[in-house]
Amino acid sequence: MELTGKIKKIEEVQQITEAFKKRNIWVETFENPTYPQVLEVSLTQKNVDLLDNTKNSKHKVGDEVKIHINLRGRVNAGKDGKPDRVFNSIEAWRFESVANGGNNEPAKTSSPKKEAVPSDDLPF
Repeated sequence: MELTGKIKKIEEVQQITEAFKKRNIWVETFENPTYPQVLEVSLTQKNVDLLDNTKNSKHKVGDEVKIHINLRGRVNAGKDGKPDRVFNSIEAWRFESVANGGNNEPAKTSSPKKEAVPSDDLPF
């Protein structure tokens, strides 16, 4: 899956345990310009440095990027041992710069005009 948006916040790398580290970023999407959405995207383990090492450029707050993501979810058991809540996360595994001049909205492409085909003109 892919997500395109503008980076709003980049957190520092957090060392959660000796074997696990993560970094969160906030990305504002513009699929509906009237109601932009801010999503928290996680980078884990070896991917925490993706923002710093994308084709020799360092992404920063304000950059528009395309992010390749995986959606994750897990069920959490309540005090009684029965499932009572689902936790979702968005994990990034690749970043690409969007080169549309910093415009917040996706670039619009025009489709070629189709010539009208007469209804009585059969191809054989």
